[in-house]
Amino acid sequence: MTEYEKIRKLPYLYLFSMLTGAAVLIAVGAPFTLYLTELGFGSNRIGVLGGMMPFFQVLGVAFLPLILRFGSKRIAMVAFSARYLFLGLFLLVPYFQHDLNIVFWILFAAMALFSLCRTIAEAAFVPWSQEIIPKSIRGSISGKLSVYYLPVGLVGSYLVKMWLDSRVGLDRFYPIFLLAIIIG
Repeated sequence: MTEYEKIRKLPYLYLFSMLTGAAVLIAVGAPFTLYLTELGFGSNRIGVLGGMMPFFQVLGVAFLPLILRFGSKRIAMVAFSARYLFLGLFLLVPYFQHDLNIVFWILFAAMALFSLCRTIAEAAFVPWSQEIIPKSIRGSISGKLSVYYLPVGLVGSYLVKMWLDSRVGLDRFYPIFLLAIIIG
């Protein structure tokens, strides 16, 4: 791919980054913690579920042989897609809401699989991004992504807050999770 072709595809990278960043923010950020609190989980279970993503980030290095064998693009695409499918397990919670132990294990499985896929996707995306971002502007693109993410995060957080404040009950969280699955 020529430098010109790479530059022409950058708007898709920006869009992809903004959508996946917003999806993570609304699916497993503060709304998820509020959801767990409203379910009735104690701080220990909230801590376990909330701490899974950082824990799994450490495992990214272990997947480098897999990424090298099958290619960073292919692995990144599969892992980015699969991670939000696993969040679909959140939608099973209402059926088991009467038993918080079952709910915990459903959410544990969802977060473990999501976190694992996110780790693999991010480990694979770094080498792939070096193929699709021209060397001469690689640092600039990373900086711009960080700057663009801030307003997306602020607006997304505010819209989620407005939605959650305007409704009551656990049902108010499911449209947010569904939206995160769709845009992620």
